Amino acid sequence: MTYTIASLLNLSPEMLPGLQPNHALVWWIDRRRLTLPPEIVQALLSAEEQQRGDRFKFPADRDRYRTSRAILRLLLSHYLSCPPDHIPFQYSPTGKPGLPLSYHPMGLQFNLSHAGPISLYGLTMHHRIGVDLEPRRSVAQLHTIIKTQFSPEIAAQFRQIAPHDAPAYFFRLWTVTEAYLKATGQGLAGLATVNLWENAIAPFGALTPVAGLSQPWSTLLFEMPESTVGAIALEGKDNTLEIYPPLTR
Repeated sequence: MTYTIASLLNLSPEMLPGLQPNHALVWWIDRRRLTLPPEIVQALLSAEEQQRGDRFKFPADRDRYRTSRAILRLLLSHYLSCPPDHIPFQYSPTGKPGLPLSYHPMGLQFNLSHAGPISLYGLTMHHRIGVDLEPRRSVAQLHTIIKTQFSPEIAAQFRQIAPHDAPAYFFRLWTVTEAYLKATGQGLAGLATVNLWENAIAPFGALTPVAGLSQPWSTLLFEMPESTVGAIALEGKDNTLEIYPPLTR
């Protein structure tokens, strides 16, 4: 059997959303609903990806990495119209994966994240994109983390939050900031260099411009299944954004 993203999701190819310039497409996939045999996953991955997977200590983490990367290859295969196991990846100094421009002159950009059984994939043409997922959970010493990892301006704003609201705003702030840092390729070392407080407190589902940057960026926060917060950071202006499948409350 030849696996495609359409066959994996039991959809006809015509039902899959298209990818156009100035349009960001964000897929979310519950891996528990998929039937993707381990031997197929192994065949889809490159030798380098297989080695990366082997570095994870726990079997669940190895399986999550491998399956998420196999799904990524199937997604990219659909939009690049090429075999999934032929797709070359290159990596930034901070480890952000991307495609060589010579391989895809339309400049397809992507980013991925996963939390628990959910994987999130962001795709655009030309514009950088970052996505992040964070499951809500108990976190000790929230204010200490904010004070030591974020900018003094963020720390001052976070102190104004009522104690019972602090955990919710912490995950909003962390997720939207990490999505932006993943998009720019800075990594978590850049946490203290940006102030996305207004984006963190924006309503869920609202595409919100980022203030104070030399280039236009916008972010979007949204609720995911499994008590998880999702965030998207998107470069450029006048972009449209689609989450697929559509999220329902």
